[in-house]
Amino acid sequence: MGQKVTGLCGVVTAKSASGFYIQSLTPDDDDRTSEGLYIFGGDSVGAVSFQLPAATVDVETDVTSLQLDRGLDFWESLEGMLVTIPAPRAVSRSSRFRDIWIVDESYATTSNAQGGINLVKLGEGQWDSNPEAIHLSYPLDGTRNPTTTVFLGTKFESITGIVSYAYGFPVLYPTTTPTIVSSPSTAYPQSPLRGDGKCQVGVANYNVLNLHPTGTTFGRLAGHIVNIMNSPDVIGLEEIQDNSGATDDGTTSSIWTLGNLTAAITAAGGPRYTAMDIDPIDKNDGGAPGGSLIDPTNSAWSGSRKPLTASFVVKGSTATRKRLHVIVAHLASKFGSGTSMGRNQVAVNGAIEARIAEATVIKDFIAEFTKRDPDAHVVLVGDINDFSGTQPLDILSSVMTELVVPDIAERYSYNYDQNTQQIDHILVLPSLAAGAKVEMVHVNTWGKLSAQASDHDPVLAQINVC
Repeated sequence: MGQKVTGLCGVVTAKSASGFYIQSLTPDDDDRTSEGLYIFGGDSVGAVSFQLPAATVDVETDVTSLQLDRGLDFWESLEGMLVTIPAPRAVSRSSRFRDIWIVDESYATTSNAQGGINLVKLGEGQWDSNPEAIHLSYPLDGTRNPTTTVFLGTKFESITGIVSYAYGFPVLYPTTTPTIVSSPSTAYPQSPLRGDGKCQVGVANYNVLNLHPTGTTFGRLAGHIVNIMNSPDVIGLEEIQDNSGATDDGTTSSIWTLGNLTAAITAAGGPRYTAMDIDPIDKNDGGAPGGSLIDPTNSAWSGSRKPLTASFVVKGSTATRKRLHVIVAHLASKFGSGTSMGRNQVAVNGAIEARIAEATVIKDFIAEFTKRDPDAHVVLVGDINDFSGTQPLDILSSVMTELVVPDIAERYSYNYDQNTQQIDHILVLPSLAAGAKVEMVHVNTWGKLSAQASDHDPVLAQINVC
């Protein structure tokens, strides 16, 4: 680092607004070392070839620890070099900045049917965060990446660009706008799961993304609930804001927000739902500042999003009038987490200790509840903000059974960076697990940003309570 070098020769491979890249025409025999270099400034941008005068540059001198079968090391060995990805596929939609995560189809692992790559656990403390993917940033020629036509699974013609590192992960600066070959359908089919008015009960969870009375997503949410999810008998909701939205004016009631949602569901042809909530205590219960999310009072959750528990009588479930107890939880945000390709390996899992404590409270509540009523039917739904196999889910799974789809690649409710991942879950008591079915309803992860009703997919289950 900081060594003075002279006499470097190379060909100009690409130029940017503030400099240009050169690459050696006589590479060494060590695949771990990059043959490219970025030159900031100068007046030779656009030259076919360039000989570098005496200058001080940052040079990576120790590459002995690089292992090229590891994704991060592989990209580091190419930093500053011009490369071509021959069969790129989008593993995210285009962001509002027109950035896209892509992967070479030949190297993608744990691919799901739509074209994403799923975050999966390999072993204790080990996760495959799919470092074979790379972040496609802005084109170097001043053009722009496509936006409204790029979805999860969009395929491109080969993309040529410069490998670099920014924002906490490897990036590819394409030389020009990538060309789209095809995009998958973003239409999600109607689920086969539904309640039958007797023993089969439909239970769902939906994080509705800071929904407030003047929001614009009520119609889309109602369409999902009625036309795709078959109007579940019980729906757990997270991120319902109060009547004044994010305005911090002391309001805590969310009757207008909930009323607008239930009215939109009825207008879409669904049933007339009854909303159940407990107004939180202003500036004591958690959630978006000023937004007052739906949570009951519980001293163990001071300053946090407190879970809501509600009990229902299943009308057609025999003369014993079975009761279904549903817990809705939204555990602490992952804010403060590191990127999977950042400085810290393993990446920081933000607020994990808070989620462990919250999961423990819920677990203890369920254990005590079922001790008092061994025949109780209990379902837990929510945005747990963590993955199956992490400590919060392990704690909850010590007293409950998580309902999962059979194919591990299809277990996702969220798309973050290069990974599809499941942070929204439904768990049931073991006595309810037999015959239960679950579906990740991909109405939001598949489409474009403007069509989203939320950044989360809902989760839907069909449970036999008889």
